[in-house]
Parts: sequence; C-alpha cells; structure tokens
Amino acid sequence: MDQFEELFTLCHNESERLAFVDNLLSAVDAEGGAVRVVIALRADFYDHLAQYSALRDAVARNQEYIGPMSMPELRMAIEEPAKRGDGSFRLAWWT
Repeated sequence: MDQFEELFTLCHNESERLAFVDNLLSAVDAEGGAVRVVIALRADFYDHLAQYSALRDAVARNQEYIGPMSMPELRMAIEEPAKRGDGSFRLAWWT
C-alpha cells in the first residue's frame, strides 16, 4: 500500500479507520496466509500508526527499512516483482 499515511490524512472518521485496520490485519492473519501486505509509510507518520497497537506490533515484527535507491535499484524493485507475477509494462525514466 503506497502512501499508507493517507489512512490518516484522508480518512477523518475514526470508526472507518479502525474498521480498515482491523480488516487489513484479519486478511493478513487469515488461515492459509494467502494475503501479504506491503506498506509504504512516511517516517513522520509513525506516531499515527502507533495509536493502533495490533498494527504497530505487526509493522514492528515485519519492518524493513529501505533507504534511497539508485536508478538501477529502483528499476529492479519495480520490474522484478512484476516479472514474477506475469506482469509486463514499459517504464519511462527521467534523470
């Protein structure tokens, strides 16, 4: 989920936000483990995420910090998962 911080900036209804978080975690924890979630969150929104203990714990257990990427690393980060999922696309790169 790119820009996960939008959960806090665009959703102003706390009960809707909590329902989304609960449903997200239920899907991830479902028997069979078929659902995987990748969250991209700006560092300045960690305090918002921390308000939801189950979400905070899930992120803490599975967090991976990814720093700035070079252009070849960025290309690989986008293309390789798409190849594994039979995806194909064409990228335009700006320098």
